[in-house]
Formats: sequence, structure tokens, C-alpha cells
Amino acid sequence: MVDPLMGGSPSAHPDRYKAASHGELLPTGIPTMLVIAERDEGFRDFGRSFAQRAAAAGEMLLRVVNAPGAGHFDVVAPPTPTFRLVLQTLRELFASIR
Repeated sequence: MVDPLMGGSPSAHPDRYKAASHGELLPTGIPTMLVIAERDEGFRDFGRSFAQRAAAAGEMLLRVVNAPGAGHFDVVAPPTPTFRLVLQTLRELFASIR
């Protein structure tokens, strides 16, 4: 799904992927909230690792929000309690940058 957005694979366009990588830009100084779904085996560990790397890099504006019992798609599925948590997180993020 990402390859078409980036115009090709990471091996074909490493510069594009590096420029778009939040991790490569740390610390950004940009308020960021990272929602980690507890049962998301594809992202959970990566998200936690990213949060640790961000803190080590001096990122002061990253907040991790844990979504207990949530799976990968719960963060984008409107009927789930996790989606309401994401909306609340976004409201807090936008309010913090006014």
C-alpha cells in the first residue's frame, strides 16, 4: 500500500522513504500522539520501540496512548471504543497546538 504512495519500493527510492520517516527526523519538536493497540501484533512492538527511540533522541512532545484490548483495525473503525479514544486523542493534540 505504501509503495504506490511513495512512487516505488524502499530499495528503488530510499531517499523518499528516509525523508518521510518520522524516526529519521527525531527529535522533531512536533506534538505527536502515538496510539498503540494492545493486541496489534504488527505495530505494537514497533510503536513501543519508536517511543523509546524518540525519548532517547530527546523528543519531548511525544505522548503514547495505550488502547487496551484493541486490535490493529480498531483505531480506524468508527464503531469501536478505540476509535473514540483516537478521536479524543486528536482533540487533545489539536488543542495543545492552538
